Amino acid sequence: MSLVDQVFDRLPPGLQVKQVYQKWAELRFDLSDYDEDFEKFIVEIAAQSATLCGVCGGAGYHHCIDGWEETICDVCRARAETRIDGPPGSDEDFER
Repeated sequence: MSLVDQVFDRLPPGLQVKQVYQKWAELRFDLSDYDEDFEKFIVEIAAQSATLCGVCGGAGYHHCIDGWEETICDVCRARAETRIDGPPGSDEDFER
């Protein structure tokens, strides 16, 4: 299950996710209100996201690509640096 799905599955009643985004190579959430327990869970999700490739979901590492901080695996990083979009195996460009 994706990290975003985990957040939505545990979302307390009355609380809404206003925005999901990446900042400093971590997954972030803007919520409609503050809930201390859920905020702790969100911090755990952010820490997990810092270890997962944002493209393919495999083990990722913190990299700076074209000035953007990202958590990405070595294969997806190579694809990003050569401007090939998507995870490995999603097209034939990686084979070239």
